[in-house]
Amino acid sequence: MKKSEIEKKFDKYWKENSPEIPSTEKEKSWEKFSSNHLKHPYPKTSTFIKYAAAIAIMVILGTGFYILNRIHHPAQQIASVIHIENPGNKLKLIFLPDSSEIRLQSHSKITYSKDYSNNREVSLQGNAFFKVRKDKNHPFKVINNKTITTALGTSFTIAENEIQTRVKLHEGKVKMTVQGQSKNWILLPGEEFILEDGATKIQHFKNHIDFEKESVKNIISFLEQEYAFKIAVPEAFLSKQITLRIKKEEDIEIPLKILAEIHNLNYSIDRFNNTVIFRKQTSAPTNNIIKK
Repeated sequence: MKKSEIEKKFDKYWKENSPEIPSTEKEKSWEKFSSNHLKHPYPKTSTFIKYAAAIAIMVILGTGFYILNRIHHPAQQIASVIHIENPGNKLKLIFLPDSSEIRLQSHSKITYSKDYSNNREVSLQGNAFFKVRKDKNHPFKVINNKTITTALGTSFTIAENEIQTRVKLHEGKVKMTVQGQSKNWILLPGEEFILEDGATKIQHFKNHIDFEKESVKNIISFLEQEYAFKIAVPEAFLSKQITLRIKKEEDIEIPLKILAEIHNLNYSIDRFNNTVIFRKQTSAPTNNIIKK
C-alpha cells in the first residue's frame, strides 16, 4: 500500500534531528561552568577533560533547546496518528470523532489523523463496514490497497484479499478511484466495485438477506454477529418463528422494531455499551434509546 499524506508527514517529523549548537556557544558554556564549579581548574593541557565536559553540557543544553523549540513551535511537533486494530475473532465496533461508524472485521486495522475534523481520511488494511456521517465541506476517504473510496455521507463495505479489493455500496453514492488510473467510477446502492490485477468492473449484488420461517434465536444470533451488539430476549420467544427480510448493513433499530412489534415486546438499546434488551410488553410501547 502506498503511504498516505498522514504517514509521510509522520515519517518526516520523526526523522527530524535536534538543532546543532555552534562551537562558540560550547566555549562560552565551558568557561561559565569552569569558573562557577571548578575550584582548581585543570591546566590548559588537559584538553581531553575540558572538551569531554563541554560535550556533556552541550548535550544537556541541546536537548533542552530542542524541547523548548518544540513547545514554542507546535506546528513542528510530531504528527499524531491513531491506529486501531482488531486482532480478535469478533467484529469490533468503532466510532470516529464525527460519530461515523466503523465495524472492523477480525485481523483488520485502520489509521487516521488526530486532526480528523479537518482531514477525514482513513487507511484500511483488511475488511470493514463504514457508515459515514455527512459533511459536505470534508469528504470522507478510505484508502485501501490501490483504491480510494470517497463519500460525503453513506454506508459501504470494503473487503480485500491477496488478489482483489471489493467495495459494496449499501446507501448513498461513492466515487471510486484507482491509484495510477485517471478514470473515476460512481457507485449506486446495490452496486459492487471490484479491482483485480489492475482490471476493474462493476456488478450488482444482493443487498438483503431473507429469513423464511426462521427462529427468533437464529435471527438474534445473526444480528449480534453483524452489528457487534449483545441482545437479550425472553427465553419464551427464542423458539418462535418469523419471516423477515433484513437489508444488509441497515441500522440495527429497523429489525429490532419489527421483532418488537410482531411479538409485542418492548426493547431498550444502549449504543454506548452495544447492548439491546427485549422485555415483555406490559403497557404501551416504551422503547428507549441510549446514544453514545
